Amino acid sequence: MKKRQRLFYRTICLILCGALLSCSSTPYEQNVAKDYKANLQTVSGNPFIHKVYVNPAAFTDQTDERKQRFLHVYVGGDGRPYVNGKFTLNPTPLNPLLLGLMEQDSQPAIYLGRPCYFNPEDSQCDPTWWTLRRYSEKVVNSMISALSNYSKHYDHIVLVGYSGGGALAMLMAEKIPKVRILVTVAGNLDIFEWTTYHQYTPLMESINPAEQPPLRNNIIQLHYAGEDDDNIKADWIKTVSEKQKRAEFHLIEEADHTCCWSELWPGVLEKVKSYESFVD
Repeated sequence: MKKRQRLFYRTICLILCGALLSCSSTPYEQNVAKDYKANLQTVSGNPFIHKVYVNPAAFTDQTDERKQRFLHVYVGGDGRPYVNGKFTLNPTPLNPLLLGLMEQDSQPAIYLGRPCYFNPEDSQCDPTWWTLRRYSEKVVNSMISALSNYSKHYDHIVLVGYSGGGALAMLMAEKIPKVRILVTVAGNLDIFEWTTYHQYTPLMESINPAEQPPLRNNIIQLHYAGEDDDNIKADWIKTVSEKQKRAEFHLIEEADHTCCWSELWPGVLEKVKSYESFVD
């Protein structure tokens, strides 16, 4: 009987998710694409469907048969997995900070949507994928699969992750041979410290980047932390960074979890560009 009840509630949840996504997806997606001057595409991962925002430089390059040097791949934060202590049916961030950063990027770049974010109508979706399993192997592998639709046109990949997207970017980096530079901004790199500090439910079905082996030698890492960030503490990011082989830790004064990254981003992009020039 209990098994039947669990199946019933799961089915109801999926129906509600599908109803919400189908009724609100198109206007929201179009507005986001318009606001951030990006082309919206839908690609298949494995097993999820992903929404991908493509900047003008990358969109143009898709029609060019010549392989380009670098693709910048932006992975956003956790958005709104919970509201008022209850899981939401749509985790999409109301103001996707990283899309704003990508808009400043003149190089080929995409914003790779996480599973079930930006309202794809995906029968695979249920709230566990943006709560307990948000950094799970299945999520990581699906994002890598979706990215392969674009990475084949480029020699190298620069991964950029913000907040929870920083965790996913680190987990993806080791599995993608083309990744040569990793940038995290206020990255949730130690999910044990994060859940313990905030007294959140432990993410038992997710992978903790802090507990993984160091990334391979040929990945240059830039980890940025806000001095005033009370969501993800700078010390957690610093500790993870110090265990890596080719990592820089940058503490940004007067920055918190959301403030001031847009103003700092041109300087970060210049630093990335300088490192790109050394990549074979």
